[in-house]
Amino acid sequence: MLAIILVVAMVLSVSACSLVSKDEDKDAAQVVATVNGVDILKSDVYNALRSNGMSYYGDAEYFFNEENAESYKDAANTALDGLISAEISKQKAKELGLDEITEDEMAELETNAKNYYDYYASQIRSSLTEQNMQYGVTMTDEEIEEEISKTLSNYLGIEDASVEGMLALLKDLQVQMNLQDYLVADITVDEQEVKDYYDAQLDTQSALAEENADLFETLIGAGTISVYNIKPIHYVRHLLLKAEKEDKLINGEESALYEMAQSAYNTANTDELKEVAKSLLDPVYASLLPKAEALKARADAGEDFDALITEQIDGEDGDEGMQYYPDGYGVTEGGGEYMPEFEAAAVALNEVGEISDPVKTIYGYHILKLISITPVGPIAYEDVKDEIESTLVSEAQSAAVDEAYTSWEEEADIQRFDNALLN
Repeated sequence: MLAIILVVAMVLSVSACSLVSKDEDKDAAQVVATVNGVDILKSDVYNALRSNGMSYYGDAEYFFNEENAESYKDAANTALDGLISAEISKQKAKELGLDEITEDEMAELETNAKNYYDYYASQIRSSLTEQNMQYGVTMTDEEIEEEISKTLSNYLGIEDASVEGMLALLKDLQVQMNLQDYLVADITVDEQEVKDYYDAQLDTQSALAEENADLFETLIGAGTISVYNIKPIHYVRHLLLKAEKEDKLINGEESALYEMAQSAYNTANTDELKEVAKSLLDPVYASLLPKAEALKARADAGEDFDALITEQIDGEDGDEGMQYYPDGYGVTEGGGEYMPEFEAAAVALNEVGEISDPVKTIYGYHILKLISITPVGPIAYEDVKDEIESTLVSEAQSAAVDEAYTSWEEEADIQRFDNALLN
């Protein structure tokens, strides 16, 4: 729910020929399905479609425009499937006594509903104001509030886009969470299952590493837990002197030089253009280099590297992410997870404790220290056991939830009225 409304798109109405009936109220009041005697209305489907339209296409009326008539049928059926599933789970939660919300939970939900509404309403209001200024549109406060309500309603797929409507939505989500927690409460995997997974993957991955490196990379890229290293992993920690901070120091707080260079770098599609973007920061690099060399000299002289990292971060410099990776970032040649210059410097370090010369990237200067190298070959079972267990538990939980919902749908008395839905 939160993800679909974090970024506010264009919110003024889009003119287009609509497939919705001229008498929309009558049309929306049609019953399109019943679940154990409980009606699902066409308006519920419309709300879901408008939410999906906003989420995926930035247009609440996407599925109602004539040019998208062919999409409407599948989208409406999919939306109805979701509404039927939600109604079944709502009824099942009530049957199991899982729809009760404690006073403490309700208090937290009320606070969250108010905070969420205020935040999203302010984002939409800011977007509207900026858009109106850009196009010279004048709206009254009342019109702005109406547009906020309409936009939020479309994003969330609810009729009542208010704090109360947000609270009702959060309550429904809480009940859904209660039901899923109930279904997965006793699911565990034993040690043998974890070990069997490790052994099977080790056989597969070690064979692929020797026979088909591309297929190995595809397997790991698809999310399979890696139990075999096809390349050495260099774990490094680093000191960073930020180009952004130095830009403000030498050019003033209002300087936008770094932002310009960063933007140019991010849109560059060749290495040559990336270098051109970095060259915009040449005066900044020139100012930073002596500081980077002095910092490296302190590290070479034996000062505690972790203490230097903390010093940089405390001075609003450095990489705050280092606080969460005490063993360093794992870098492999060609891995592509880090800046090319950073990656090249990391894999060039071969002795534990070795410290690099200052390395220039779009972010500034880095000084790397090699913490450890994990060689090519099997990854120790103990190093991946927890990750495997977590993955297997998650898979088992998902399967249990799917099985329960499928069973409930088979048991439920469901009637669908396609003529009403698709007319």
